Amino acid sequence: MPNYVNNPDNHGEFISSTELQKLNPYKVMPPVLISDWMKRDLWSRREAVQLLAGCLPSQSGLDITAPRNYLDKTNDHHLFYGDAPPKGWPDNIDPFGDYPRLKHPLREDLTQNLCTLIGWVEHCDLNETKPPREWIDWADIKGFKPYWLEYAATIQSAPAAKVEAGKAKSPGGDGTISTANLVYWRLILNENIKKIDANKKGSVRDVIKYLRNLGEARLPNKGKPDELFWIDDYGTEKPVNKKTISNAISDARKLP
Repeated sequence: MPNYVNNPDNHGEFISSTELQKLNPYKVMPPVLISDWMKRDLWSRREAVQLLAGCLPSQSGLDITAPRNYLDKTNDHHLFYGDAPPKGWPDNIDPFGDYPRLKHPLREDLTQNLCTLIGWVEHCDLNETKPPREWIDWADIKGFKPYWLEYAATIQSAPAAKVEAGKAKSPGGDGTISTANLVYWRLILNENIKKIDANKKGSVRDVIKYLRNLGEARLPNKGKPDELFWIDDYGTEKPVNKKTISNAISDARKLP
């Protein structure tokens, strides 16, 4: 059965997550399911490993070879075979059938994340529970931040399990930036940072002015010189302060 999400191109309408990925095969979609998980009082270690890696928890989730469900409501099953896949997957089906044959744009990265996290908990009790914040801090100490951290910071509304946005790092903690800065204005910044630097307009105010002048519908030309407004996937207008933008510029410049 298809999973539906808000259509970012037509606010108020819903679209199958598989169809949305098909329209944007290389774009990472918002990890909307993390919001519900952040409201939970406790995560087990088994759940935490999968969530931190960027996957929706399941009993088979620690099997590296198993099909994955993702936090953006897509899954390997539907991405490959469409929203009405044949029975018997992944066995006893025609591998050359007429299927979408999509792959989650972060699948390799998330699998590597999962391998690393599994190695860290190899001899631990997988049923042990802790609040989400403690699992995030545990991973942070090891130099790992989940790709969805900034998204979670933008949508949280309750004091429970509050998180702060931070730089997304690889499991090795070497500062490598994740390919998934899911907040829309950061995607646009990442795409334009080389042009911005080429024009030698690198200050925070210069970057804000440049982004506003792009004419993007989701980047309204308003606000103070040191703040940027953007519209999220739910149509909510949000401000971004100077410090956050400055950090995002530094991150964008580290991208290949």
